[in-house]
Amino acid sequence: SGWLTAAIWLAWAGKSVAMIEKGLIGWDCTNFWCVPSKALIDIAKHHPDIWLKKALEETRKRRQVFRDEETAEEMEKYGLKVIKWHARFIDKNTISVDSKNKITGKQIIISTWSHPIIDAIEWLKKEDILTNESIFEVEENIERLVVIWGGYIWCELAESFTNLGVDVTLLQRNVRLIPREEIEASEITQKTFEKKSMKVECNTLVKEAHYWESKKYLMVMDKDGTNKRKIEFDKVLIATGRQANAWSLDLDKAWVVFDRGWIKVDSYNRTNIKNIFAVWDVVMNNPKFTHWANNEARWVVRNILVPFYKKTVRWAFLPATLYTNIEVSRIESTREQLLDV
Repeated sequence: SGWLTAAIWLAWAGKSVAMIEKGLIGWDCTNFWCVPSKALIDIAKHHPDIWLKKALEETRKRRQVFRDEETAEEMEKYGLKVIKWHARFIDKNTISVDSKNKITGKQIIISTWSHPIIDAIEWLKKEDILTNESIFEVEENIERLVVIWGGYIWCELAESFTNLGVDVTLLQRNVRLIPREEIEASEITQKTFEKKSMKVECNTLVKEAHYWESKKYLMVMDKDGTNKRKIEFDKVLIATGRQANAWSLDLDKAWVVFDRGWIKVDSYNRTNIKNIFAVWDVVMNNPKFTHWANNEARWVVRNILVPFYKKTVRWAFLPATLYTNIEVSRIESTREQLLDV
C-alpha cells in the first residue's frame, strides 16, 4: 500500500516514476493480509454454515477482484513504469533492474514489506505449518487448528475459523490475549472467544511436536515450565513475528543503515542517505497498519514535491481496530502506557 500510494501520487504530480516489483503487485495487503482476512471475516460472520474449504474458495474469489485491478498494465495507466525484477542498489541513486540494465533516480522509496518469522518448533513438519502467506491457499477442510501466538489479524482469523466450525486453540506467550490493548478489551475478547468454544491459553510456550500413528500433538507448558500438556492439531498457524524484506537489496552499496534487520528513518521517513526514503514494514518500530503506510507515503510524496517546507507524520496519533466480531478500537496510548510515563 505504501509504494502504490507514493508511485501513483508522484506520477499524478508529473514526476517520472518507475515502480520495481518482483512479485505480486499489492503484495501482502492485497494477497496475504488485509483483503483476504477481511473477506474471510465477512464470510464466516454471515455464512457460518458453509465448510471452511468453501469459505476459503470464496475468499480467494473476492481477493481476485483486487488482483485484477493491480496488474502492471493497470498500474501503468496512471503514468508510471512497472518493472518486474528484484531491485538491488548499485549506489545511492542507481538500481539494477535486470541482469544488464540499470536506472537512476533523484529520490528512491523503499517499501519492500516483510515476511513471517517461523520460530523453530522441534519435530514439527513443514507441511503442517501455515503462515499469513499460505493460510488462504488451503484447499482442504481443517478440523483442528492451533494458532501461535495471538495478535491482531491472528485473533480475527482464529475467530473466523471457529465460526466456520474449526476446533481452534489460540496460544499466547503473554499473560493477556492482546497485550498491547487495554486489560478490559483483552478480557472481553477472550471471554467472547471462549463462549464460541475456542480454547485460549495465555502465558504458554510451545516445546515440541509429536506424531503418533495418525495423530499429531504439540507439547506445551506454562512459561515457568510447569503444567506440561499436549494439544492435538491438524495444522499450526505460526504468527511469531515479522522480518523486513531488505536483506537482499544491497543497501550497503548505497550506505543505508540497516540495523538488526530493519531500516532506520528520521522524522521525514528519510534514511541516513537523505534522498532514500523508507515506509511501512521495513522501518524500525513502525506500526504494521495499512492506513499508517498510506499516510506515511502521502507525506513522503508531499515532502518530495515541496522539499523547502517539510512536514512529518511519524509521531501522529494512530487509530487502530481489531476486527473481531466484537470490535476493539483505540487511538494511541493505553492507560497502562500513560501511567508508565
